[in-house]
Amino acid sequence: MINKLIKTHKTVFSFAELQTIFPEQKLESLKQTLRRYKKDGKLLNPQKGVWTLPVYDQKELAGKLFPGGYISLEKVLFEAGVLFQRYANTVHCIRHKSADIFFNNENYVARSMKPELYNNPLFIQQFDGYRKAMPERALCDLVYFRPNANFDNPQYFQTKQSEVRLKQLLPLYPKSTQKNVLRIIAQQI
Repeated sequence: MINKLIKTHKTVFSFAELQTIFPEQKLESLKQTLRRYKKDGKLLNPQKGVWTLPVYDQKELAGKLFPGGYISLEKVLFEAGVLFQRYANTVHCIRHKSADIFFNNENYVARSMKPELYNNPLFIQQFDGYRKAMPERALCDLVYFRPNANFDNPQYFQTKQSEVRLKQLLPLYPKSTQKNVLRIIAQQI
């Protein structure tokens, strides 16, 4: 069973996906197998209906825990080099409803925002199993939630490419967020 899961090149599975991967197993038999694998540590079960291999992709798990949401805020900005503090144990997502899930010494945090912002796909990238904001979108999202946030490398956004993206993004956000984003970008170290 594990070898077949590994061959999918995924690390996180919904119960429905497991039923598709193992169509030969009857429902009760599959449930029993999963319970046994969980007990033996061969599979993890962070939430009802969600299963992972023992070594899994955090982003992929966030995509399953918060369907329809997208990864944003500090994790994206750290990966881009805008923030220098590493957020290895926390994944922030934006979605229609707030939630906090603690699993395997990791925090999965979802924050809600206005539907017209959350539902707009502008500068949200689609990956296999999850969606993730581009750095400009993560900047706007973070300032939306924390207007006085500090950034280690705001110069990242002083490029022509970032300027073009921000010109498209900023009108979607409240005026106060727009003003604070422009202030942050103008900062010089």
